[in-house]
Amino acid sequence: MTDDSLKTSQKRPVKKVGRKSALKLPAIIAKIPLPYLGGGVAAIIMVLFVVIKAAMTPLPGDVVAQPSSSSEQQQSVLPQQDQQANPSASAPAQPLVPVYNGPQADVIASADAALPLIMPYDFPATELGRRVQMDLTAFEEQTTLHETPDVGSDVDLGYGIRLPKDWVTIGQNAATRGQGVVDILANFVSPPMAGLRQSLMIEVQKVPFMMDIRDFIAMRAKTDLITYQSISFYGKNRAEVLYVVPENNLSYVVRSVSIMSGDRVVTASYRVPADQYDAHQDMQTWAITRFYVMNANDNLAEETKPGDFLDLATFQYPASWRLQKLDVQTIERMRISITNTPADMPVGDSGVLKGQIDVVTFMRDAQNSEARMIDMMNTLVAGQGVHLGEPIGRFDVVSQKGLEPVFARVYPLIDQNGSVHPYQYWLVQFKGPKRFFMVGLFTPIRAQSFSEWVQNYGAFKTVVGSVQEGTGQE
Repeated sequence: MTDDSLKTSQKRPVKKVGRKSALKLPAIIAKIPLPYLGGGVAAIIMVLFVVIKAAMTPLPGDVVAQPSSSSEQQQSVLPQQDQQANPSASAPAQPLVPVYNGPQADVIASADAALPLIMPYDFPATELGRRVQMDLTAFEEQTTLHETPDVGSDVDLGYGIRLPKDWVTIGQNAATRGQGVVDILANFVSPPMAGLRQSLMIEVQKVPFMMDIRDFIAMRAKTDLITYQSISFYGKNRAEVLYVVPENNLSYVVRSVSIMSGDRVVTASYRVPADQYDAHQDMQTWAITRFYVMNANDNLAEETKPGDFLDLATFQYPASWRLQKLDVQTIERMRISITNTPADMPVGDSGVLKGQIDVVTFMRDAQNSEARMIDMMNTLVAGQGVHLGEPIGRFDVVSQKGLEPVFARVYPLIDQNGSVHPYQYWLVQFKGPKRFFMVGLFTPIRAQSFSEWVQNYGAFKTVVGSVQEGTGQE
């Protein structure tokens, strides 16, 4: 398996344990400076501690922390029977925010079953979940609602969060319009406990290009050097993660939530010293679970443009990408290529190719065999001095209704010397009632340029998910 691949695996059953038998990191160990423990030993201790605590099966009577709606006045509490422990599930039976486990409808289940499944990102397999012993009433009695209807940005976003009554704010800033800049909206801290404080920070960021919440979470891990211990996605725009960070020779357990709204992402991060985590885990879980963003929307992170094959087919692509090649002279085969070209580069200038997406549509006839169509796609990458090697994996994508998936493969690119190039070609084929479609992504591998990979993959998903046949006659 390559660096860019991750085979799917089934989660092992979690052994039922009671709260009294919960794993607790001894305070004496938690306070030992990490250098004295040794990097490997410290990492193993913290990973085992956090993962087992986060995924622990609850005692009878435990509840599932429920996410907040856009305002607390609109929040309805689930019936009592829906709040009982359910060890087989990591989410409530009737969640107010649905659990999102990846594409569900019209998913390409590649016929290349022998090929390993390549995942775009190496997310942990452990679900974070929302199990707590503290009920909602107790949580609300111990906390104060902090609500800001408008953070001052140009998109009218606001937020709300409940925190313990003795916490205080130490600063609040209005968001600005800087592209790709993180703006800290608020900082809250607890009173000192054993000389240490818990804290929560809320920030907003404008994403620089087309991406969804999974792309953002992967990008954040890479940028901030975070290793997620567990993760859960809820709906299309919400993610909650758990990780450990060292600071001043101490370790902190951080639970954070990121909510995407158009081209903005609002993130709230709740930090607890490791030796206080057992006592304050429920409060941390409730606070992050109940965090909400006001006036959020499901708009894409970037505007799109149409790519049209006369009236026979169409697709959408990010407006920041450039139309590189338009060939619609014959309806037997038509091609449109778009490139990830820097905005300040004049059209026609040559340079290092950051990424390219090729969309080709063929008439459905006996001459257009799969081999012939793949050979056609091979000619498109030949201009870069490479050719397609044998496929190294398969992947899953979402297609428009009415298009039947054929395959989705990842190809290595081989240069003229027979060496593997640090680029790949992600190729998917559909067939509709009247036409075949091939969509290929020419991109550097993640290890080569993670930022360009995220940008290219986000655009690729947009194109693939929007391809559809037109109403014209052949």
